[in-house]
Amino acid sequence: MGAAKRFGAEQPTLWRHIAELEAQVGSPLFKRTGRGVLPTAVALRIANAAREMEGGAVAHEARLR
Repeated sequence: MGAAKRFGAEQPTLWRHIAELEAQVGSPLFKRTGRGVLPTAVALRIANAAREMEGGAVAHEARLR
Protein backbone atom coordinates (compact mmCIF):
# COMPACT_ATOMS: atom_id res chain seq x y z
CA MET A 1 0.00 0.00 0.00
CA GLY A 2 1.32 3.41 -0.92
CA ALA A 3 1.86 6.23 1.52
CA ALA A 4 -0.93 8.33 0.06
CA LYS A 5 -3.48 5.58 0.64
CA ARG A 6 -2.20 4.94 4.17
CA PHE A 7 -2.76 8.61 5.00
CA GLY A 8 -6.10 8.78 3.21
CA ALA A 9 -4.86 11.31 0.67
CA GLU A 10 -4.40 11.48 -3.07
CA GLN A 11 -0.81 11.14 -4.28
CA PRO A 12 -0.61 14.68 -5.79
CA THR A 13 -1.85 16.12 -2.49
CA LEU A 14 0.73 14.20 -0.49
CA TRP A 15 3.56 15.29 -2.82
CA ARG A 16 2.39 18.91 -2.61
CA HIS A 17 2.64 18.76 1.18
CA ILE A 18 6.07 17.16 0.92
CA ALA A 19 7.19 19.93 -1.46
CA GLU A 20 5.96 22.55 1.02
CA LEU A 21 7.92 20.89 3.83
CA GLU A 22 11.00 20.66 1.61
CA ALA A 23 10.72 24.41 0.96
CA GLN A 24 10.48 25.06 4.70
CA VAL A 25 13.56 23.00 5.56
CA GLY A 26 15.44 24.04 2.43
CA SER A 27 16.39 20.53 1.40
CA PRO A 28 14.93 17.59 -0.50
CA LEU A 29 13.41 14.93 1.76
CA PHE A 30 13.13 12.10 -0.76
CA LYS A 31 15.20 10.86 -3.68
CA ARG A 32 13.23 9.30 -6.52
CA THR A 33 14.68 6.07 -7.85
CA GLY A 34 13.59 3.64 -10.53
CA ARG A 35 12.01 1.53 -7.79
CA GLY A 36 10.26 4.26 -5.78
CA VAL A 37 11.57 6.84 -3.35
CA LEU A 38 14.15 6.81 -0.60
CA PRO A 39 14.42 9.24 2.31
CA THR A 40 17.39 11.59 2.29
CA ALA A 41 19.69 12.04 5.29
CA VAL A 42 17.75 15.21 6.17
CA ALA A 43 14.46 13.30 6.16
CA LEU A 44 15.91 10.63 8.43
CA ARG A 45 17.18 13.27 10.89
CA ILE A 46 13.76 14.94 10.93
CA ALA A 47 12.05 11.58 11.49
CA ASN A 48 14.40 10.74 14.37
CA ALA A 49 13.83 14.13 15.97
CA ALA A 50 10.05 13.68 15.63
CA ARG A 51 10.25 10.25 17.30
CA GLU A 52 12.27 11.72 20.17
CA MET A 53 9.75 14.54 20.62
CA GLU A 54 6.87 12.06 20.59
CA GLY A 55 8.61 9.90 23.19
CA GLY A 56 9.19 12.92 25.39
CA ALA A 57 5.57 14.00 25.07
CA VAL A 58 4.31 10.52 25.97
CA ALA A 59 6.65 10.35 28.98
CA HIS A 60 5.57 13.81 30.11
CA GLU A 61 1.91 12.89 29.78
CA ALA A 62 2.49 9.74 31.88
CA ARG A 63 4.11 11.81 34.62
CA LEU A 64 1.09 14.11 34.74
CA ARG A 65 -1.32 11.26 35.46
